[in-house]
Amino acid sequence: MSRVKALLARASAAQKATPSTGSLLERGKLIAMLGAKGGLGVTTLALNTAVAMAQTGNDVILCELRPGQGSLGLQLGFSASKALGNLLGRPAAEISSHLIEGQLVSHGSGVRLLLASCEPHEMTMEAHAAQAEQWVKQLSTMTKFLILDLGPGLTEINKKVLPLCDRHLMVVEPMRVTLIMAKAILDEMEKMGISANRFEMIMLNRVRSSLQMPWQQAEAILNHSIASIVTPAPELSYQAAEAAVPMIQMQPESLTADQSRKLAEMLTQKGKSAGKV
Repeated sequence: MSRVKALLARASAAQKATPSTGSLLERGKLIAMLGAKGGLGVTTLALNTAVAMAQTGNDVILCELRPGQGSLGLQLGFSASKALGNLLGRPAAEISSHLIEGQLVSHGSGVRLLLASCEPHEMTMEAHAAQAEQWVKQLSTMTKFLILDLGPGLTEINKKVLPLCDRHLMVVEPMRVTLIMAKAILDEMEKMGISANRFEMIMLNRVRSSLQMPWQQAEAILNHSIASIVTPAPELSYQAAEAAVPMIQMQPESLTADQSRKLAEMLTQKGKSAGKV
């Protein structure tokens, strides 16, 4: 009995001196970026926002959660970008921080990246939604901010991952067809138990204003407010892609860079921003 008491006393002392498992596995903030449809520039927006967050000293991981449709590595000049496929191909039970760490690459901006390939055969990995859910949970314990580039629409992976997220951003454009598609996604999310009020709409303009719908009309179609409006920068976008440099680093004084910093500031605040960026 004395020996048992001594062992229990020693174990209790060791437990007090060691951080709890809960503190070791404290989760960072998950930020989802979803496109109402393809081709809206979600990946570019996610990249420049992540870089802006890193520039203010935040620990950020940007994850390209689009199997077989990866473009981020190509934008930044990385030759191999099969990390997503490597993780989705593993059983959920094998997922660990050590395994994920080995798949991350570091960018000069300070952002760590988990990249997807552009190999079409990997698109079949959309069926591996359970694995994606498991390692996104694990990845969220490895950083302060985890940004998920989800691409367009409600894929099986997106349906699993969106409920885990703290902030939900949907990228739209001031075009009637895109806005109707966005409204359909919001309605479907309501059926899944995620209120449309949890989404922050980012309206990304890609053409001059004379060809665009006013943001007030866009809000009426969506029945939802617009949190941020991003102005077009086609020349800068092209130059940055050719140079394999994020736009915010290519031209730090540009309006695009300023808008990226304001969006990053909105996302790092504890509460939601009510005004437009």
